[in-house]
Amino acid sequence: MKTKIILLLVFLTLFAVIIVQNNQNIPFRVFFWSFDLPKVILVPLLFMLGFLFGFAVALAGSKSKKPKPADNAVKNP
Repeated sequence: MKTKIILLLVFLTLFAVIIVQNNQNIPFRVFFWSFDLPKVILVPLLFMLGFLFGFAVALAGSKSKKPKPADNAVKNP
């Protein structure tokens, strides 16, 4: 197996253990809203939001790095 696959499996296993162990409700406040939310829902939700944010930043960074034509290319007269 490749090391990336092994690391992914270890990461997913640890993530599953964390989710299963955190099943109590916590108060969640955003500005003037307040409600109770189980950590089982909150942890994966924040994980996905962080992943999407990181993916969007990486995508935006790769779009700005467009290949430039070579300046010292031989031009036909």
